Amino acid sequence: MTLESDLWGWIDNFYREAIMKGDTHRMRLATMHYDAWKQFEHDPDTALSILDEGLELAERLSEPWWWVYYTYWRTEAFVFYIGDLNKGLDNAVRTAVEVRKPEYERFPGIGRVYRVLLDSYVFRDPIGYEGKIKETIHTMEHDIPLDLDTRCLLQARRSQMANILEDYKGAEEQALIYLNMCEHSAFRLMHAYEILCDLAYRREDYDQAIAYATEMDEQSRRSGKKSGTVVSYEVRATLARIRGNEEDALKFYRQKLAHEASLGTKRGSFSYDLMCRFHELAGESDKAWALRERQFTEIEGKGFFHGEVWTRILRCRLLGRMGKPLETEISATYKSIENLLKPEFFTKKIKRIEAGDYSEKRDGN
Repeated sequence: MTLESDLWGWIDNFYREAIMKGDTHRMRLATMHYDAWKQFEHDPDTALSILDEGLELAERLSEPWWWVYYTYWRTEAFVFYIGDLNKGLDNAVRTAVEVRKPEYERFPGIGRVYRVLLDSYVFRDPIGYEGKIKETIHTMEHDIPLDLDTRCLLQARRSQMANILEDYKGAEEQALIYLNMCEHSAFRLMHAYEILCDLAYRREDYDQAIAYATEMDEQSRRSGKKSGTVVSYEVRATLARIRGNEEDALKFYRQKLAHEASLGTKRGSFSYDLMCRFHELAGESDKAWALRERQFTEIEGKGFFHGEVWTRILRCRLLGRMGKPLETEISATYKSIENLLKPEFFTKKIKRIEAGDYSEKRDGN
């Protein structure tokens, strides 16, 4: 059974009632999350400050549902924009505990609270928590009222989990379902096209990757966000260089830099992979290594256990291709996998590196 939640109806009704009463404090309470949303991509720290202000206002006005709503958004900020999963997971757990109280039984945002908690574990150790993640997705979809955006993101997590588990055909099938669910939101369409573009690129279907990148760019512009446009140019620059069209490669790279200048968020793994390959193809391995250093620094010690190990694997492969010593990095990689519940997934990949295989060839199907 599908249970629907009218989250935006609750927010709109609260705002209209505040207007009718001339209650400027509650009018502000109902709109601050929009202000934070506008800042996420460019200045996530300012966005977090706005959310903290909303949290304080909700507490001062004795509005517990709004207190939970802003606490949920703080988790979103930590996990997806600031890049501190330790703080995000701590915030997510505390919020999930809070909403179990009777006064939140009819709170229309409860699905989002549980979804961002789920996301925290997906980014922490998706292979170790695989069973629990899949069970939680099923439970949420059948037993918890969800707004449309939350339902869409649960579908996206299905694709993400399949990709992580190296079931690329399944990942694409789930991503196409996600795409068809996202017609209500240019931002979600941008995300769906990025997932599909990533999958097409890695299976070397470059024409399809460019088609998806074009769609991603269009939806990014429609949503008022620049991140999709930046990745779109990275795709086109890298594929132009792969195909030997250096003039286009440099043109798209310059366009990527121009659009990227105003972004304040961390880049995603797909973006790093594209730009590292872009530089390696030009014999600029030192620039590729600098990017892998930056990528690791952004997540080191922040609770992204899976991401830390995977980034170390990529660093080992790059060092091998550069003809550099590997012993220190391999030792650090073995140390990192101790944080994972199922380290054997990565142990096999390390063994391949030790045997002299430094390729980025995908496992799975």
